[in-house]
Amino acid sequence: MDFLLIGLAHSDLVGKGVFSLYPLPNNSAGPFGANNYSQVIGQRADGVISSGKVDWYLSQSHSLAGRYNFTEDRSLIPFTSDAINSSLSTRTRTQNLSLFLNTTVPDYGNALRVSYGRTRLAFPPDKGAPLIFGSSPLPGAATQVVQTRYGRFGPFGVTGPIGQLAIAPYSTIGVDVFNFPQGRVDNTFQVSDL
Repeated sequence: MDFLLIGLAHSDLVGKGVFSLYPLPNNSAGPFGANNYSQVIGQRADGVISSGKVDWYLSQSHSLAGRYNFTEDRSLIPFTSDAINSSLSTRTRTQNLSLFLNTTVPDYGNALRVSYGRTRLAFPPDKGAPLIFGSSPLPGAATQVVQTRYGRFGPFGVTGPIGQLAIAPYSTIGVDVFNFPQGRVDNTFQVSDL
């Protein structure tokens, strides 16, 4: 009997810890009346686009051209999968360098093209939407701290670290850790001679 009461007390504590993560309603004018929660999320977007091309005429029948393109974007995605506190940053960059050597002589023509392209995509968590969160620790209770490459998170209370919390019919909270953060780099090399 004592074990059952201890288990119920612990589950009640965990339940309170889980529901303490949800923000309280704050906008009775919304579509759900007294149960509506509204949040203003700042936006930011910075981008750079540049391109340059140079042509050299080595002789009357030979020409060399070079082209370089560059784009960069740093923005804020205000939310992912309709979840509260799930903002993500974007860091994308593309670069491309192409060189062309063209030869034209009577009855003959040749075009050699060599190019290299690089794309880098990254979607790290935003400062306002932690990758890992959890309930606040209680005085004297055991706590957990998690270290990731994005920083140190915690200490966490009875819920422990949580990546995303989904309880129907409430809104989801937090970043979907199965899809974010993510990043990748692609390199492309091309050579053609016609």
